[in-house]
Amino acid sequence: MAVWDVNWRNAALTKQPIMPKLTRQIPKMSRAGKYACVYFKGKRIRLGRWGSPDANTAYAKFVLDLQSSRSSVGNRKRKKDSQNAVLVSELANDFYIQVASKMDKTECAHFKMVIRYLTEVYGGLVANAFSPKKLKRVREQMVKRGTLCRKMINRYIDRIIRIFSWGVVEEVVRPRVVHSLREVRSLRQGAVGTHDNPEREPISDSVVRRTLPFMSPTVRAMVQVRYSWQAVSFPAARSTRMVRRYE
Repeated sequence: MAVWDVNWRNAALTKQPIMPKLTRQIPKMSRAGKYACVYFKGKRIRLGRWGSPDANTAYAKFVLDLQSSRSSVGNRKRKKDSQNAVLVSELANDFYIQVASKMDKTECAHFKMVIRYLTEVYGGLVANAFSPKKLKRVREQMVKRGTLCRKMINRYIDRIIRIFSWGVVEEVVRPRVVHSLREVRSLRQGAVGTHDNPEREPISDSVVRRTLPFMSPTVRAMVQVRYSWQAVSFPAARSTRMVRRYE
């Protein structure tokens, strides 16, 4: 008696293993009377007259479409597996390397601090499991530290959402994660545990004039241009524009 028993009844009685059915095999072209056909998923697909060029072309197209559909299903499965495997720490690290490190020094430093807060609490969490409640917990940690004012905390939360938005573009984070994070309301003035820095007061012209001799030539020229624009009420007289152009 053979090892693989083809008799299902005997196999069931002797508990011998049955050869599994091949479901990934490409169906062959068969003949049904004068026509060529293939049997696929319990259906008969007619291709044309047996032996005709049209039948051969139709069969080749059938095989190509079948292989393409199986490949796309495999790609979607791999993409889903990759989404489920990406951790918050990996997402934040990739964002910093590919995006934040190319920003100006100030913004890069802010993202460093944001990533530190984020990964300290949820670095080992899967990125797609990040939720609004977890985002609020990260914000609570920022509030407990007491080093950031309320407005800066809100900006840091926006930067965290930006990291996850970048993950959506890279197809490692599901869009619904970012949509839910954007529903988190910003901290309002007077929120428990937060503080606001006092507004900056303008410096008098006499203090500026006394300070000019101690400035470097470049900075002194920028200050003089800034105040000359202000004297004529120039609408674009913003120090940040000159500093960025200077950098």
